[in-house]
Parts: sequence; structure tokens; C-alpha cells
Amino acid sequence: MAAGNLSWGKARQIRYHDGMRHTLLRAICLLVTLALLPRLAFLDTAPAASQPASPAEPSKKVSAALSKHLAEVRFDGVALADDLDFVRDVSGLSIIVDWRALEALGIKRDAPITANLNNLEVRAVISTILTKASTPARRASFAGVVDAVVISSPKGLQRIQHDTQAMLDLIAIQKGSPLARELPQIKFDNVAFSDVMDFLSDVSGAKFNVDWDVLAKARIKKDTLTSLAAHDISFGQLLVSILDTSSDPTADFQIGYDQKLNVITIAATRKPDKK
Repeated sequence: MAAGNLSWGKARQIRYHDGMRHTLLRAICLLVTLALLPRLAFLDTAPAASQPASPAEPSKKVSAALSKHLAEVRFDGVALADDLDFVRDVSGLSIIVDWRALEALGIKRDAPITANLNNLEVRAVISTILTKASTPARRASFAGVVDAVVISSPKGLQRIQHDTQAMLDLIAIQKGSPLARELPQIKFDNVAFSDVMDFLSDVSGAKFNVDWDVLAKARIKKDTLTSLAAHDISFGQLLVSILDTSSDPTADFQIGYDQKLNVITIAATRKPDKK
């Protein structure tokens, strides 16, 4: 979209004395704008039933890491968060955990896990860990999403997959966008949401406008704690992951973003199923 806005801006600086050429230029700009506006909708807006959004597929690197075999894995009452850190370390995967969604399911970070696993793929190890942490009625889900593995509730995972794909579509039409920049390593451990936004602004060069009054409807405050670890993912995917995992899954409002040029507005909108 940045390229589209630039060409539009240049075109507006040219003075046309030919009335027909001026009218044609305005018509072309209007068509471009209408084509881009759907890309700027708030995240987590449910797609139309007749046109479901494709979930963001895992990269080849993530698929290969999930297929890697681990000779032996033993946990003896080890906390869930530590178990996932171990898998993250031995597999090299970026594992993004939606703790707010898991806690809404009754799954806590310190849930003790005991397992003795031999010669299993990484995906099977993650599945076993989450099965032991879950109950039949409240199960955690996971999937490879572009350059990371995401763990959340079933509904939360679908939301993150949909929102990440929407971000990929947006990046595809924005040549040179800061959203496409790859970040080598990011780790937030109970960092205030406002500080996370400041950090993202510093590393991306983008300006963030945060509507804190509206975000309060999504139960997000400046001091809402954010925990997330990832590496070698795009700034766009990181932004989606932070926004979605910071949102309260029980709230009637969802957090999202809108980008125009180099300004990213963070706000909230009512969830489609709550309207």
C-alpha cells in the first residue's frame, strides 16, 4: 500500500489542465483506494461464510523442525512453561504461547507435567505436553503458523491463523513496509503493554497511535503484562501475535490495528459474534 500512496501523492502534485485527464486520474485513485480498504480492516474480524480466509501455513523451516525426532524427553512434574521452553531450545522453533487464552481454559503456566518420551517428533512431544495439561472439555491447540508455532485455545488459534494471513496479504501489497522486516530475536517476560508498543516503534521505525480508552473495552491497560518469545519472524507476524495474545478472550471487544503510510493505530472493535 505504501507504493500506492506514494504514486497517488506524486500524482496529486501534478497540475492537469485537461479536465478529462484530471477526472480520469481521480477515478483511478478511487479504484485503488477501494481495492486496498478491505486490507485495513481490524484484525479478528470473522470472514464471510462464503469466502473463508485461508489460515497462514507453516514455512518449510517450521515444518521441518516439527518433524525432527527427539531421542529422549523426560519431565518429572516440570511446569508447563518450562516444558515449552525446553522444546523451544532443542527444536530451534519460535513457540508463541497465548497464555491468556490458555488461562481462560484453566491451563496454568505452572501446571506440572510428567512424561517419559522416546524417539518422537517434536510435534508429538508438543501434543503430549498439551494433552497432559488439558482436560477433555478444555483442550489447548497448536499449529505451525508461518515462521512460528502458536499455542492457544482452538478458537484463539483460528483467530491468530486468520489474522496472520491477513497480515501477509497486507505485506504483499506494501513494498518496503516495516511490517515485512525480519526480527532476529524478541523476548518479553511480563513486560507492560505500553512498553511493548514503545519497543516495537523503536525497532520498526513506525509510529504507533494507541487509543487507550477504546482498548480498555478489550480489557487492555498500559500496565497489562505481555509475555512472548520469538525469533526470525517478520515484524508483521510479531505484531499480530502480540495483539492477539494480549487480548482478553472473554471480552466483548477485540484488539486490532489499522495502518496508513508509516502510522499504525492500535484500537479495539466489538467482536462480530457480540454485535
